[in-house]
Amino acid sequence: MKGPWADQYGEAVYGRANILTREQFDLAAQHFALLYRDVLPQNKDAQILDVGCGAGHFLYFLEQQGYRDIHGIDISSSQIE
Repeated sequence: MKGPWADQYGEAVYGRANILTREQFDLAAQHFALLYRDVLPQNKDAQILDVGCGAGHFLYFLEQQGYRDIHGIDISSSQIE
């Protein structure tokens, strides 16, 4: 069940730390590459769902890696935007 806090949790939890610039997305992608390079599927058509995707930093990384069937869900409409 979605509470009244759900739409604004990103702002409440991350505040100003969630910087949404191309540079920050690229930095996050570099970090994710180090963490996940050995566990991602070889098949670039694999279906991947990011639950709690927030602003989409991990989805951006997956797209940069060439994955084509990626999706994200989040309870916060402001994070999805």
